[in-house]
Amino acid sequence: MKTPPFCPNDGCNYHQTVPPGSVWYVRYGHYHSTNRGPIQRYRCKRCGTHFSSQTFSLDYMTQRTISYRRIFELLTSSTGIRGMGRILKASPHCITNRISRLARQSLAIHADLLDTLILNEDLVADGFESFAVSQYFPNNIQLLAGKKSQYWIYSDYAHLRRKGRMTDYCQQRFKSSAFRRFQFSAFGDN
Repeated sequence: MKTPPFCPNDGCNYHQTVPPGSVWYVRYGHYHSTNRGPIQRYRCKRCGTHFSSQTFSLDYMTQRTISYRRIFELLTSSTGIRGMGRILKASPHCITNRISRLARQSLAIHADLLDTLILNEDLVADGFESFAVSQYFPNNIQLLAGKKSQYWIYSDYAHLRRKGRMTDYCQQRFKSSAFRRFQFSAFGDN
């Protein structure tokens, strides 16, 4: 990053809206990182907030750089988390962290693209049922896409109540504290 895009302080006037051509920051030294080398520091002229070139990086607060392109390729080829960890020589926690970062960036880009979208085709709505963690926690995922372009416009998640009959053993297992505790913590049910 040659120049920071905006001040990271959300109380600053230069947060996300910087006047064109203005020099709103000053270089404020640097620090050394063992895996990235020297990192440039900056200071906002308006509010005095200090930040670095890493503040706006996708790898902010990470100790290791892993190729997001490679993670995306492995994800689209249906490689599991542990398999990715073996290939990239990283822990499963590190892999899930990078997938979360990539997902948040993808959602932000998608939201920006939706602002400029001009709908000139019919839309198709569909959905499917699945479950989270176990079959005791079914859900329904609805999708909205363009009919010809197949551009994903919107999706929604809905937690459902379990359907069907349960054997006595299943009922006892469902009523056990472990399952109820998970349900309360994961889905916020009362």
